[in-house]
Amino acid sequence: MHMRRLLSLAIPSPPAPRLLSTRVTRSGRFLSSVNAQAASPSSAASFPRHPKQLTVALQRARTTEEVLTLHARYGRAFNQVNLAACWSRLGRIGRAEPDFEEQLAELRLQTLESVGEWGDHGLSNLVHALAKLRLSGAEWQPLWLAAERTALAQALSARFSRSGLCQLHQWRIWAAERALHEGMPSPRLLERCHSAFEDGSATASSLQRAVGDGLAALGLRVEEEVQLSSGYSLDFVVDWRGQRLGVEVDGPSHFVGEAPSGRTMLKRRQLRSLGWRVAPVPYLEWNGLAQAGSPTPSPDLEAADST
Repeated sequence: MHMRRLLSLAIPSPPAPRLLSTRVTRSGRFLSSVNAQAASPSSAASFPRHPKQLTVALQRARTTEEVLTLHARYGRAFNQVNLAACWSRLGRIGRAEPDFEEQLAELRLQTLESVGEWGDHGLSNLVHALAKLRLSGAEWQPLWLAAERTALAQALSARFSRSGLCQLHQWRIWAAERALHEGMPSPRLLERCHSAFEDGSATASSLQRAVGDGLAALGLRVEEEVQLSSGYSLDFVVDWRGQRLGVEVDGPSHFVGEAPSGRTMLKRRQLRSLGWRVAPVPYLEWNGLAQAGSPTPSPDLEAADST
C-alpha cells in the first residue's frame, strides 16, 4: 500500500406491527431475535420494554435495519429519550437506505408530535442526524421547521450545551449547502454555534504523528491542525501540484465496524461542499503499511487527482 492509495480515498406492549424482513447480514441474528420476540407474545416479556432498556438496545444496534426494527416493535412505548437515542444511533450509522422509507416516515411522524418539548441534548441529536442522513423534501419540512423553532428558543435561553451548539453548527452548514433554509434568524445564535464548534482543542495521536512524518518524508510542505473559517479543522494540509490538499487521519473512533461513521462522512461531505479536497488515511490501512515493513509511504501521489 502506498501513500498514493491512502490519499486517493480523498411499557404496555403495542399491537404487533408489520415485521421488517430479515436479510442475510452480519446483524441477522439480532434481527431474527427481535422479529421472534415480536411474533411470540409469550416471550415478549424477556425483551427490553423499560425506557432505559430500550435506550441501551438502541445504542447497541449496528445497522439502520436494527434500529428501525426496534422502533417498529416498541415505538409506541418510546419516550422522548428513546426517540432521541433512535435518531442519535441512526446518525451514528449514517445511512438511510431507500428500503426503509416507510419505517422512517413512521419515526418522523412520532417525532414531530413531541419535538417541541424536547431538551437540548435530544434536539441537537435529532437535527444532527437529519443532516447526516440528508433527509429533506416536503415530507420532512414540518420536522425541520419544528426543530428549528425549538432550537432557536432553547439556544437563546442559553440552555444548549457546547456539544449541542456544535451539532447545530454542522446542521447550519448542511442547510446552507442544500439551500433548504435561510438559516437560523438570530446572528447571536449563529455566533454561539460557530464559537463552540471552533473552540475544540485537538491532541495529536501517535497515529497522526506517524502520518505527519510520512508526509514530510515525501518532501511536501506540511501544515498541522489547520483551522478553517467554517469552524472545521484539518489534521494536515499539504501543497501538492499547485493546490492545497487536506489530509485527515481516521482512527478507530471514526468507524462503525469497518465503515466510516456518520460523523466522519458528514465532515467529509461538508468539507467537499466548502471547496476542499480531502484524502482520508484510515488507521487499518496505515497499520497495514507498518506490518508490511513499509513505514515510509511512496511519494507517488498521482491518484490523488481522482479523489
